[in-house]
Amino acid sequence: MIRTGVHFQLAIHRCSELRLGQHAVHGALHEPLGLSRADRARALLAQAALVAAVLTVDLLIFLPSREPHLRGIHDDHVIATVEERGWWFRALHYNLIRAWRSAAPAPAKPLLLDVGCGTGGLLSRLGRDAPEARRFGIDLDRLAAAIALAKSHAHVAVGSTLALPIAPGSLDAVFSADVLCHRGVEPLAALQSILPCLKPGGVVILNLPAYPWLLSGHDHAVDNARRFGRREIESLLKAAGYGRIHTHYWNSLLFPLMVLQRVTHPHGASDVALLPAPIERIFHHIAVFEAWLGDRGLRFPFGGSILATAVRS
Repeated sequence: MIRTGVHFQLAIHRCSELRLGQHAVHGALHEPLGLSRADRARALLAQAALVAAVLTVDLLIFLPSREPHLRGIHDDHVIATVEERGWWFRALHYNLIRAWRSAAPAPAKPLLLDVGCGTGGLLSRLGRDAPEARRFGIDLDRLAAAIALAKSHAHVAVGSTLALPIAPGSLDAVFSADVLCHRGVEPLAALQSILPCLKPGGVVILNLPAYPWLLSGHDHAVDNARRFGRREIESLLKAAGYGRIHTHYWNSLLFPLMVLQRVTHPHGASDVALLPAPIERIFHHIAVFEAWLGDRGLRFPFGGSILATAVRS
């Protein structure tokens, strides 16, 4: 079990219940109070920039990348490369950490767990952005856990969400990025398993793919069995016993391109790949701009992913 001040050993748990680590805002777009006229103008310019981006890259986005695509759920070395350099993973990790810091005040040396840590991209980012934190990860995949251990220098174990080697009431925050969507995972049971490991006031931070109607070949390639709606996620968190639940969409500015890709290639390969360098740069800057808008309270009522936070009462 993880306890404060005790080294977390690499433990092996063969669990059949889960397949981990194989890896929005109500109504229309809100105009938050306090947003200056200049900021509102920038938001409008973002829409124009999106149109320009679509016209510029809608042909290029379908060009094959020189980097390998994820062909199956065991391509952990591919994932390890893409999550360090790919625009989507960089934005994901930023949003997860921002959501954690916004959800609840953190102690001086918070104890953090990444459930389904995969090859350790988020653990590495936490090491850079929150060096004071004590970082732990758990994943069902042995190779992914080994890569995460070597890359992040965090404490990593092989195991299941339903059998967490965690002392009750010991964690300040638990991250779970695109895990509850996996085949073999029962979302409510997983959330109920995490809850007692949190301290009172501890927070769970989730990222999940949005819109069941977008389920496509990409999801099948990464072992996703489901996509979610905001209300569904909120209901699951409430049923599991969490409070102070907040959800919002992200990856909104590029959502039209995502829909285009998924609808026109419903049986295509996974999107987990490095795009050509110019496209990576364009998408990264768009994601940064969207995060800038989010920092100022401007959210969109749609997006490719849903970010959720909830607190143990």
